[in-house]
Amino acid sequence: MDIRSRHLTTAIGRRDFLRGLALAGSGLSAAALLEACANSNSRVSLSGNSAADAKAGELVIANDVYWGTLDFRKLTDFHDWQVATLLYSALVRNSDTFEPTPDLAEKWDTPDSTTYVFHLRPAKFHDGTSVTSADVKSSFDTVLDPKFGATNRPLFAAIKSVEATDPSTVTMRLSAPNPSLLNFISWIGIVPKAYAEQHPTEVATHPIGSGPYQFVSTVAQNNTVIKAFDGYWAGKPAFRKITFRVIPEATTRTVEIQSGNSDMATVVSFADVGTLKADPKINVVQVAPNGFSYVGFNLQVAALSDVKVRQAIAYAIDRKAINAAVYSGRAQLATGPVIPNSWGYNKNVAVYNYDTSKAKQLLSQAGAASGLKLTLTTWTDQAFSQIATIIKQQLGAVGIDVTINTQEYTVLVSNVLKGIYGDMLLGFGWGQQLDPEQHMLRQFFSANQPPHGYNFVHYSNPTLDSLLTQANMTTDQTKRKPLLNQAQSILANDLPYAFLFNVPEYWAVSKGLQNVAAPPPMDRQYLELGTKSKWSVG
Repeated sequence: MDIRSRHLTTAIGRRDFLRGLALAGSGLSAAALLEACANSNSRVSLSGNSAADAKAGELVIANDVYWGTLDFRKLTDFHDWQVATLLYSALVRNSDTFEPTPDLAEKWDTPDSTTYVFHLRPAKFHDGTSVTSADVKSSFDTVLDPKFGATNRPLFAAIKSVEATDPSTVTMRLSAPNPSLLNFISWIGIVPKAYAEQHPTEVATHPIGSGPYQFVSTVAQNNTVIKAFDGYWAGKPAFRKITFRVIPEATTRTVEIQSGNSDMATVVSFADVGTLKADPKINVVQVAPNGFSYVGFNLQVAALSDVKVRQAIAYAIDRKAINAAVYSGRAQLATGPVIPNSWGYNKNVAVYNYDTSKAKQLLSQAGAASGLKLTLTTWTDQAFSQIATIIKQQLGAVGIDVTINTQEYTVLVSNVLKGIYGDMLLGFGWGQQLDPEQHMLRQFFSANQPPHGYNFVHYSNPTLDSLLTQANMTTDQTKRKPLLNQAQSILANDLPYAFLFNVPEYWAVSKGLQNVAAPPPMDRQYLELGTKSKWSVG
């Protein structure tokens, strides 16, 4: 799971926007909402006046959630990434096939299997200072410091030292070969050493990076504004200004893109995909699944420490019915923490297809035939709220009384990272799966329990730990694959999570906006939007 100040009067005015929200709350249709927004004093639609707006060079994106931090060393959620990848540069990025490609490091050498020597290109931070090896060393040293609290620190545990060899050369030494380290290095944006030392708390809210855009302003839970950085090493970015607007309601985001008040809407409701595809003013872009949704079980809760109870819950959840009701059948049923298109995916694991008789039998064997009372915590997202309601009904049918606890996203993520969420968590295993071991290592390795990592279900299995450790010390896929297969089988049997869906995302984009695509690597999706897209003229 993961998380998210400044007011800019874009799209509809604040009063009109609030009026639209009030209409949404009153139960009016999307068409009525659209009419209300269209009648408001809105800005000219970019899709309706492309030549004029191309000169303006602005882009307005309607997002579902506000970011939690803009400190790239401490990112915890994809919504953080959406803004932060435009503000920072990293040593490397990932190609469409997940091969490391140059970013701040224009090239690198590998004198041996545990040493990388990065050669930095000339680049400037947004404050005008030069990017040097000291900034790179400082950024990595901070992430590796347990006191800093970077939740992704376990991914970089193989780094033994980072040396500023000379102002433009960085030498990184590893304790052992690591098969995915270069890919994950894209997850550390380089922060100016002096700024981080002098203003340690402001890095998260008023960041300075060396990316194509620089931070302007933010209004918490409302909008964030960034502007083009003229000194970007790769040249002028695509837009003069980008505004991220927070619109939690999926229906309202759809109305915003249809009315032209926003130029792009993320996390489009599955129910609206067909309608938007039929709209001649809009293109719909599919973002391939790169994570999984789940019900996570707090194994410190007595009832849930029994694997039979966890398996019973999995059997009692009718995922096909949920898929049809919430995702219009567009999601895939997940079998574990590795996505199906990964080379490391194991399809031969235990699955829990809907079977209430089996669920009741397992509950009886666990001594819970008379029923259980459990809490299910999730966030205010429309789809997750729907899923939580359906799961409550389905578990009720086998004697499990569920109380739903819905929290605002940033509050939920903060609590989850501390291991505070009650009995069960309806969440999402976020993040581009650069390596099939990624989520298993982050979320199920024994040592990564809060406050040291994402293992907030408090799962501990020495055999799994050994398999993951072995798989993380060789770059040979033929040796890693059987280890990862065993690890997935163990998780499917032990069931610290009941795995639900691999869910694609949909973007709705004004047809006047060209060259919009969603490359597979998460570190490039918004970077390419901000550097390669453009408004059509004419």
